[in-house]
This record gives sequence, structure tokens and C-alpha cells, in this order.
Amino acid sequence: MPSKPARTIIALVALWTIAALLPSPGLCIDHFWTGAVSTDAADPRNWYNGTADPTLPSDNDIVRIGCTPDWQYIVHANQPVLTSEWVSRQGTAGAGWWLILGSPENGLTIGEGAYIEWSHNDCTLRNGSYLRVTGQRAGGGPSLVIAPRFRIGNNGDVVPTATSRIIVEKNGYLRLDPAVSRKGSGGWQVYMGPATKALIEIRDNGILELAPNADMTVVPRFVFASADPEQNKIVISGNGQLILSGNPDAIAQVAGADTSLQKLIEMGLISSGDPDVPLQFSGTNPTIVKLVGLRISNPRPADGDADLDRDIQLAWDPGTLADSYDVYLGTDPDVVAQATRANPMGALVSQGQTQTFYPVDGTLALQYGKRYYWRVDEVGAKILKGRIWSFAVEPYAIPIPANSIIATASSSQSPDQGPEKTIDGSGLDPNGLHSTSINDMWLSATPAPVWIQYDFDRIYKLDRMLVWNYNGEDLLAGLGCRDVTIEYSLDDADWIALANIPAFEPALGQAGYAANTIVDLADIAAQKVRITALSNWANNPLFGMCGLSEVRFLYVPVTARALQPHPGAIDVPLDATLIWRPGREASQHLVYLATDQQAVADAAVQAVAVQKASYSPDSLLLGTTYFWRVDEVNQAQTPSVWPGQVWSFTTLDYLVVDDFESYTNNSPKRVFQTWIDGIGFSADQFFPSGHPGNGTGAVVGYDPALGNIMETRIVHGGRQSMPLSYDGLSETTRTFQPAQDWTKHGITTLVLFFRGELTNTPGELYVKINGVKVSYTGASTDLASDQWRQWNIALPANAGLNAVTTLTIGISSGNGILYIDDIRLYSSAQVANP
Repeated sequence: MPSKPARTIIALVALWTIAALLPSPGLCIDHFWTGAVSTDAADPRNWYNGTADPTLPSDNDIVRIGCTPDWQYIVHANQPVLTSEWVSRQGTAGAGWWLILGSPENGLTIGEGAYIEWSHNDCTLRNGSYLRVTGQRAGGGPSLVIAPRFRIGNNGDVVPTATSRIIVEKNGYLRLDPAVSRKGSGGWQVYMGPATKALIEIRDNGILELAPNADMTVVPRFVFASADPEQNKIVISGNGQLILSGNPDAIAQVAGADTSLQKLIEMGLISSGDPDVPLQFSGTNPTIVKLVGLRISNPRPADGDADLDRDIQLAWDPGTLADSYDVYLGTDPDVVAQATRANPMGALVSQGQTQTFYPVDGTLALQYGKRYYWRVDEVGAKILKGRIWSFAVEPYAIPIPANSIIATASSSQSPDQGPEKTIDGSGLDPNGLHSTSINDMWLSATPAPVWIQYDFDRIYKLDRMLVWNYNGEDLLAGLGCRDVTIEYSLDDADWIALANIPAFEPALGQAGYAANTIVDLADIAAQKVRITALSNWANNPLFGMCGLSEVRFLYVPVTARALQPHPGAIDVPLDATLIWRPGREASQHLVYLATDQQAVADAAVQAVAVQKASYSPDSLLLGTTYFWRVDEVNQAQTPSVWPGQVWSFTTLDYLVVDDFESYTNNSPKRVFQTWIDGIGFSADQFFPSGHPGNGTGAVVGYDPALGNIMETRIVHGGRQSMPLSYDGLSETTRTFQPAQDWTKHGITTLVLFFRGELTNTPGELYVKINGVKVSYTGASTDLASDQWRQWNIALPANAGLNAVTTLTIGISSGNGILYIDDIRLYSSAQVANP
């Protein structure tokens, strides 16, 4: 049996190896954000580097957003949004930035799944610019790591009245970390002011961390230029956390003097965003500052939501300060804001309920087209008044979109005055007021018969029609239609005349004209509508032409819509629930689901009847495109069935067994605590007994005391792979709790990616599934290749695949290191490497 090497030695060797491969620093190049085409920071067309061939910022480069080399500021419409990894440490892919944000209201957003590491000199916010961090890195952890200095309104400002801001919100995570810096020593600070105001907001579930190095010899801290919180402060709200290290009695500097954390809070330099909930801090190295308790949050519907179904349930996430809740609801914001238990004003709809949703049984039946206001008071030791939230219910009838209509006519004055001008919104401003430009309207070329016809993409239940008559200037307005007939049809064969049609009102003949004719279509079912003009407002037979400016059809939505997953969605989870907004009159829903599009269109597959507007398929297959439709049914209506359109979605190609992205340097997420190797791990608060290991020559991961526990340079996908050192018989095993079922969803194949080193001595590579061994059938020399290999493993039928509890990766002999990544399950895996 080979000796068991210490994790520290293995990690150190790996770090030396990586360091030897790193290139020397390059020259700095200024890259200016122009936002020329989009907000995508990964598109080189949005950058300028002084040449005709824009490139992305690279290692050591300086990035300027909203400022010029002489600090003059410029404003860009497209604010950059970072959505991928940009790593600045030498020898890695991506870009390393010395960032300067220099314009009022210019900023950078770092979103969910993105990662950026700034390790060169200063990161500076000037002149009222902002940095917004809204997510975490793929697999968890900070999406933004900076070192060594962050300056907020600190120097170089030319807009002294501005406030420069860092906003860490939603699930954002920002860390100042000496470990990533190339700088030799010192300077790890967040400078607040004094050139302009400086504000840091940590809200929602945001985290801002000032992390020390491993031996606490470098501890970043805040430097406040002023003791006035109106000039520089940190505001924490929601579940936001500020994580600090060092001595709490001298944890920051204010106007040149060391200041305690308690004093910072008393001075208001670190303050609560909620006057009802004070701040607290606990622990040492790290010390965590957050609200003493949580208010309720995450209202559903979200504040400001619009176009909602009238049948909804209000809900919210609970806080920690309430035993029960009072719910207020109404259409008058002032009433909802002022109502109390003592004076309910008709808005107190529930008092003292313990549930975090209302109504506690069923749903609300709200009025169409209304905006509602609501608040939830938290009742505990005292009543904490809630915020006012609002949402809007969709109107009873909604417009048929222009791209669902084809307009034709008997004739047109010119190609620029065709019938399509009556449906494309040309000439309408955002308030629905029309221009007088004749090229924004339709006008016939000849007198009677004059007609215009609208063909819809399907049958609609029509509620009414809004008409903007022909709005030519002055006398030309007389060419608007006056007396008309209206006919409708389902199939172009049988046309039915609509009764009680009013005369179309004349237009104003001047700009700013609103629709002034409403035709009641009486809920007719139609796919075609034809308007025939019998006269115009000119009353002159020499001017028998007629025209219209705009026509809008409003329909009652009686078919299923607002789908989840959305039409054409890909990578849909296998446990997805199909959800839709039901038709107005539906009492039952018939769901057709199959892989044959025509069969679904023809209703040639077995329908599933459901009472709610959702359906959970029993077992979807991997990598499969499904087609589905929902027919809305009500036997008391005519027609009794409204067939739905055929939509599609495609399921995930594979299931992830382990992509090695979630492992960190900290327990309980260390990789060797999941993949048990030969040397095991020591006890801690999460694993009181530790683990002795399996006694083989396998060692997974690097020593977390010396750097990253995972391999971050040699990866197949994502940002991490698992290093597996082997010496003689070596095995590492992962146990699944609960057991996994590898017989569902058409699964047939386990795929594992591995890569070796040229210096490896190969042995037999194998896996064990529930103890059943499957050997690698490729060449043993693949273990000594520095290329990634895809190993497709046919699942053995005798391995108890319906309850997989263990997966083992083993090497029978030899020595060296393998990198393991992206272990997946497929129904039909792509062809492996030759």
C-alpha cells in the first residue's frame, strides 16, 4: 500500500506547477466603453482601444466606462452588463481590469452567473457613477472579487454634487480580497469620499465582504473621509450582510481616526435601511453586520406588476419580527396607506392571520382593468406598518397584435397609403393620438365600392373595434368613412352582416386626434372582418374616396395563453409543470402532449382533462422536443371548445451527476468531504466524526489552506474540475442520499470527462456503480494525455439502477494525476473522442 501524502504537499506542488506556467505581465491598454451596439460587455464592438479593430479588455488592461483619459466624462445610453467570467489573474482566460467608472449615472452591472476578478491597482467610481452587483458566480460565491483598493468618489471627480454608489442587491456578492492581488503589499481599503458623496447599499440578499488573507496579516477596511453620513455611508436592508474582519474596536478609519464598528453604527455611517429594524453585529473574524431581524419581503405579485390574471393569490416571504399579519387591499392608494385596525376604511381584508398568503382559501376574483394597492402589516411586539405595493389586472378585452392581422383593400392612393397603415400604429404617439400625415393612413384610390378587410391568424371572440377616421388636414378630413357596413366570417365562405353599426365619427383634421368611434362587436367569433364604406364626410360625389387612420380590434381571450415554458423553450427541466393563463370562459382544460407535432395539431393523441390551468407530465425524456396544446372547454358556451395553438419545448440534453462547480474551500462544501478518497478528512462542526478515508492511494482536491481546493486552470466546462492524484490502487467514491433513479427519462449512458498529464504512469481506469465495475475500453495511454477524453459508459443492467447510492472512480495501478469534470447522464450521448 503506498504511503498517504499530506494534502498540503500536494497542493503546494500544484501551485508551483501553475505558477511556472504563468506569463509575465503585459503592457496596459486603455479600453473605452462605447456601448455602440448593446449592453453586452463580452461584445468587442462595444469597446474602443484606439484602433480600428476593437477588442475585449485583456490581462492588465485599464477599462474606462464613461470617461476619457483626461477624466472628462461622457454619458453612454447602453450601460454594460457582465454575464460571463472575466478573470484578471495572469495565465487565465478572459480579461483583467483596472476599472474606472467616470460619468454621472454611468455604471456597470454584474449579473447572475457572471464572475469578474479585478486584481490590478485601483477600482474607481467617480462623478456619480455606479457599480451594481445582482448575482453570484456560477456555482455560488462572489461574482465580483476586487483588490487592492476601491475608491468611491475619492479623487478625480469633477461633479462634486454627485453621489457615486455601489449597489449589492438581489443575490449579489462582492468581495475585497487580498488573495487575488498582484500588488506587493498594503492599500487594501474601500475609500469613501471626499471628492463627492459615496454610498454603498447592501439590500435583498446581497453580501459585501472585506476578506483578510489567510494569516490575517492583511485586513481590508473602510476609510470614511467624513463623519457626516450625508456625505458617505453604508446602508443595509433586507437580508443584506456586511462581512468584516479585524479588531471590531478599530475596524475602520473616519476622518483620519481609527473607529470602532459600534461607533460607526452610532454615527450612522453604517445604518439600517428600515427605521423599524436596527442593525446588529456578531462574531469576530468574520464579524457579520445585518439587520436584527427581517421584514417581510418578495411580494407576489411583484410591486408594479401589470397585465395580471384576475384570479390571483397574494403572497410574501415571512420575516422574523411578526407572529401574524394584517392585510389591506383596495383600489385607492390613500385609503390603503391610511387604514388601520381602529379605522379599517374598508381596506382591512384580513386581521391577525398567520399564513403568508391571502386569501388563505382559494383566490381573489378582481375587477378587470383595475390597479390594486396592498400592504401587509407585521404584528408582533408591536405593529410594523408595511410598504404599499401595487399591481394591475389585465383589461377584459385586449388588442389583437398587428402581426396577427393582414389588411387588404379595394384600392389605395399610393403604396405609401396602403391598408396596412390602419393596423401598424404609424402616426400614433404613445398616448394613442394620431398625426395628420397622409402617409400614416389608408385612402382608397377610387370611389365606390370602397372596402377594407382584416384577416386574423385564427378565430377570435371579438369584443369591440376602435376607429380613428381619416385625419387629413382641414378639408381632407372629410374623406373619412361615414356610413358603413360591417361583415364577418369564420371561413371566407359565409359572411354575416353586423347589426346596429353607428356612423363613423369624423376626424379632427389636426394632430393629436384620439379614436372617437367604438363599434360593439358583441362577442362575435370571427377570423375575418370587412368594412364597406357607403359614404364619406365630404358629401361630394366627386370625392367618393374613403379612408381610415387606424383600426384596433379588441378580443376576449378565451384560448390558453401566457405559457410556461414559453414557446420554443430549450433546456426545460424534466420535472417541469406546464402552466398557462386560462381562457375567460373555460371550466375544463384538455391537454394534448406528444413528440409528433401533427398528431397534436390533429388532436390525434389522448387528451388529459384537468380542472386547473396546469399539468405535470409523468415522465419526460431527455433531449426531446415535445409539442403541446390546450383546448379550453365550457359546455354551457357557444362554441363549447376553443382549440389552442400548438407550442413546443425541448427538454435538457442531460442530467448533471456532478459538474464540480459547487465545491469551495470551506466545510461542508470541500470536494473530499463528498468524494471520499484515501486519506479522508478531519472532524469539524459539520462532520463531528470526520472520515478516515478508504485507504487507497487516491487524493482528491488541493489543500484549501494553500489556495483553491479545486483545479481552475484545467477544466472541461465551467470554472472548476476535480484533481484526482493516484498512486497504486486508488478510488474515490461519492454516496447519493437519497438514492438516484437512473432508469427514468430514457437514461442509458453515463458520461465522464477526464484528462491526464504527460508524466503520468497509466493504470486501468474504471468506475463502479453500486459496486458494479465498468472498465475504460480506450487506450491506457489516454491517462497520460493532456487532452480531455469523453468516456461514454453504458449503464450495466445488474447495477440496481433504480436506486443508485454510490459512484466510484478508480485507477488500478500507476501514479500521476487525473482531472475529472462534467459527469452526466444521457439518453443518447454524443460520440466520444476517438
